[in-house]
Amino acid sequence: MIKAVVFDLSGVIWKRRPFNKDFFLLLSKTVSMHPKTVKAKYRLVVSQLQTGKLTLNQWLRSTFNLKRSDINTFNQNLETLFISHYEKNFYPKSIPLLRLLRANHITVGCLTNTEDFLAKLLIKAGFFCNFDFKVISSKVGYRKPNQKIYKKIFKIGNWKPDQVLYIDDHKANIESVRKLGVHGIKFKSYKKLASQLDILIFHILIPVLVFLFSPSSVYAQCPVCIITVGGGMILAQKLGVDDLLASIWIAGLNTAIAFYLATKIKKPRINPYLLAALTNSLTIIYFFATNQIVPGVNQVLGIDKILLGQFLGFFVVSLSYLTDRFIRSKNGGKVLFYYQRVILPVSYLLLTSLLINLFLL
Repeated sequence: MIKAVVFDLSGVIWKRRPFNKDFFLLLSKTVSMHPKTVKAKYRLVVSQLQTGKLTLNQWLRSTFNLKRSDINTFNQNLETLFISHYEKNFYPKSIPLLRLLRANHITVGCLTNTEDFLAKLLIKAGFFCNFDFKVISSKVGYRKPNQKIYKKIFKIGNWKPDQVLYIDDHKANIESVRKLGVHGIKFKSYKKLASQLDILIFHILIPVLVFLFSPSSVYAQCPVCIITVGGGMILAQKLGVDDLLASIWIAGLNTAIAFYLATKIKKPRINPYLLAALTNSLTIIYFFATNQIVPGVNQVLGIDKILLGQFLGFFVVSLSYLTDRFIRSKNGGKVLFYYQRVILPVSYLLLTSLLINLFLL
């Protein structure tokens, strides 16, 4: 079971290339050299910068003979440049994914080859607040693909290698970490990453994918719940369960579908409860059209079993969603247990079915 997911920074969470381009332009103006020349000189020392053996200020003094006042001015301009890039350089789906993993009690870390000056700017901006821990090459003295930097992860948490997943956009880094027994994913896109996380972490297809690629909504309901509710309905029918109980599960399935569809429809914005009511109404019309509902037949408490089941299924699943929202509002937006959105509606339906079977059937 995966307990910790560790992300590379550049090329996975934050786009560094646009920042680098402007960084070298600023540096070239400061030292009065062509950007390509400055970049070539920087590449000669990047390993030292990223392992903390050399600072940017030391390099500026030794290579370009800059005065302290010039270096201070450069650093001020660099911070302004960084601020202009910071928020817009995030991959759009990166922060929602980090929040999803943390909400499901997965420890999230960042392991990066980053120079000290950039690490300080990221810390000041609050970047690492999105993670539970960080491993920065310029702080620990090693950089990827050196396996010593990956071993720092195990000193932070009491995890076994196969309980850790590392995500990076460079093949060499992934190959290195895999030799330690750590799961490695080479990042290509968030769409592909979502499906890979579904298999490795959630062990079922769809939940992360839907979370990342459907509109955010307080009513969001993943297809896992739909599949689970549907499975319960099929099982009930195969066991020869009474029509009232089967109808409850059918309505629960319809309600779950309606809540999911409500998050997918952008325009016009649809109230999920109204959509669920419409879905169940269409189901009732179908039951009438196929003579599965016959007035005066198959009743309990003077009400048709299928009609009563449709109402109860809609009510119970809607109540479970409200419960999920209440729990999250009281718990800082986090769930209390894994698969909360799956377990709550299924538990409510099972409890309702049990009570009805005991007292009405």
